[in-house]
Amino acid sequence: MRGNTSDADKFLTVRPPAQFAALAPRYEMLRGYSLYRHKHYPEAQELLNRAIAGARSQGDHETQADAWLWFGMVRMAHGEFADAESNFEQTQELAETNHLDYQRAAGLMNRGLIQIKRERYADAIPLLEAARQTFNRAGAKSLSVSASENIANCYESLGNLDQALTLLERNVAEQKRSGLATYLSDDYSELGVIHLRMGETNEAIRYFRQAFDVVGKDAPIEYASAAGNLANVLQQTGSLDEAEHFNQIALQFAEPKDSATIASLTSTEAAIAEHRGQHEQAITIYRRALALGSETPSVLWQGYAGLAGVYSAKGDFPNADTNYSQALSVIASNRADQLKSDYKITFLSNLIRFYQDYVALLLQHVDSDRALEIADSSRASVLTEDLLGQSTSGHAALLGQVQKAAKASHSIFLFYWLAPQNSYLWAITSTGSKSVPLADQKQIVQDVISYRSLIEEQKRDPLTTASPAGIRLYQELIAPIAGVIPPSSRVVIIPDGVLHNLNFETLIVSAPRPHYWIEDATISVAPSLSILRAGKSVASTHRSLLLMGDPVTQGTGYAALPEAALEIANIQRQFPASDSTVLTGSKAVVDAYAAAQPQKFSTIHFATHVDANAQSPLDSAIILSPQFGRFSLYARDVARTPLNADLVTISACRGAGARTLSGEGLVGFAWAFFQARAQNVVTSLWDVYDNSTAQLMEDFYAGVAASHPYARALRDAKLKMLHSNYTRPYYWAPFQLYSRTLAAER
Repeated sequence: MRGNTSDADKFLTVRPPAQFAALAPRYEMLRGYSLYRHKHYPEAQELLNRAIAGARSQGDHETQADAWLWFGMVRMAHGEFADAESNFEQTQELAETNHLDYQRAAGLMNRGLIQIKRERYADAIPLLEAARQTFNRAGAKSLSVSASENIANCYESLGNLDQALTLLERNVAEQKRSGLATYLSDDYSELGVIHLRMGETNEAIRYFRQAFDVVGKDAPIEYASAAGNLANVLQQTGSLDEAEHFNQIALQFAEPKDSATIASLTSTEAAIAEHRGQHEQAITIYRRALALGSETPSVLWQGYAGLAGVYSAKGDFPNADTNYSQALSVIASNRADQLKSDYKITFLSNLIRFYQDYVALLLQHVDSDRALEIADSSRASVLTEDLLGQSTSGHAALLGQVQKAAKASHSIFLFYWLAPQNSYLWAITSTGSKSVPLADQKQIVQDVISYRSLIEEQKRDPLTTASPAGIRLYQELIAPIAGVIPPSSRVVIIPDGVLHNLNFETLIVSAPRPHYWIEDATISVAPSLSILRAGKSVASTHRSLLLMGDPVTQGTGYAALPEAALEIANIQRQFPASDSTVLTGSKAVVDAYAAAQPQKFSTIHFATHVDANAQSPLDSAIILSPQFGRFSLYARDVARTPLNADLVTISACRGAGARTLSGEGLVGFAWAFFQARAQNVVTSLWDVYDNSTAQLMEDFYAGVAASHPYARALRDAKLKMLHSNYTRPYYWAPFQLYSRTLAAER
């Protein structure tokens, strides 16, 4: 278990004599695990199977449970998650029948770890919590602490940072009380990371100091890591002398052969020199870091970005531009290595300050076209990598191609860029472009939050309340380029940051009378310019429908949707019965989505609840009928199921997702369906009202059946509702059309 396989093998050279036959199954189990450690996989499986059979015949339940457990661990290590989970379930069942607490807890723990590997953190938590409690009863304190640490990591991955902090602090207290310090330094470091994520720098530094104090010099690699973490955060806060002290300690104790760590610490050294204004010294050290980290992409792009920042501070625009471009090249060529979808999101989120600095530099030097290309690449890079099989970072002549797209689709594109120092809007038409500076980012953020609260939470009518935020947002975001938007225009919004939470249709135009902007324009949303101009509409004449919804809600914690059945019936009438698959009630289960072969359908519609995860968007879930304890169709699973659909509609609460990242933009289910190759997605920004949604969807699909473009069909349905009893935007404005096609035309 300590990993000393060669030493263990010395004790396994002789098989137990015949008179000790009871030991044979355990011996075969240990030999099987040893063979696995030596990468003799088939032979390992054979011995583990023999151990299970032998223990069963002898009635040795403990060895049988252990063998199932180890067999599952072997399979889990090879990514055979379904088989491994079956082994762990058998371990758990046998352990529960025979009162084997350790084996039961280990089975639960490993089932939880499988869910973590599948990135289903919410599903992992109850398994890990049951394991923690069982380990406690069995007296396995260190394993109980390990289970608790895994639970904390799940909460952190889900964005529930407060709960993660509570669990880690409990872990620290338990380890101090019991004298077990196995995970103490790790827990202090993780507490520091979480506080750093929360913007609580002083608390982060306090915990990083404790991690450093606990680990000790007798564990040099961990000691160097703790010192390096502390140095990095101290240099960010301007405590340069202390940062230099800890960085030197980290360099002293780091493994000399670990070039990636040495390079990262060298980058910190360069950043310290940069903050001190020692430009030439910083350049020299950054170049040394680049040489040391030539095989480590994260070191490379940050090194080039550091050099660019130094050259920018010196007023050397050519060298700054060159190094920014080199950083972009590293990012683009290594993006495919960011294997996990939500890691990609984090990856770009961490890059946004780099993009903001580069865009600001280009705008300062009056290179608006290049600034637009870089700004668009910051949000398009993940999606274009997946959707088109290529990256558009640094793609030339973007503006000219967008102008052609504007002419072909009779559209005007409004591209927004929000940054702490310089926020901008580009308006692109068939004849040219115009870039204008925007209001202060803080003011825009405050106005969006205030306006959303008025519409969504207070459910008020901004027209009758004379909302200053609604009027001001129009003046801030549209008025500066209103002259290039003729009446009845088709407008495609490419939003940024908090603007993803705003439905532009609800903005208030003051003249000639106060009215919503939806009356002046047909509006849709796109994730980026690059994807729009590269996309194609399916334009299929063969209309087919996959419709799922009106699920059984008992056992899910969600309320029934009284109008869902009516909504489904209304939509079903708009499609040929022979080309429609409708799954409702007990048939609307998670596995039924993939089993229905969704790639066969031109239109997919969900009429049910959505659990939108604001902090971990790919853990958002469409709520279906329970089966085998499962009722959540996760966004990450949607993204992995290829589609050919021209239209996907999620008629539910917060289907677009509640989290937005400046570097990525669109997240949640709209993002997931784009990943799956859907062309257009209609979904909601906030919780929807059941009755009004059924009516809106009926009118929308009637327009679709009449061959109206999706954007026009949705706008017509909204205008009809606006002039009915549902005048408040809360009822008609939650749904938006997201598109990666030129004109979203069928």
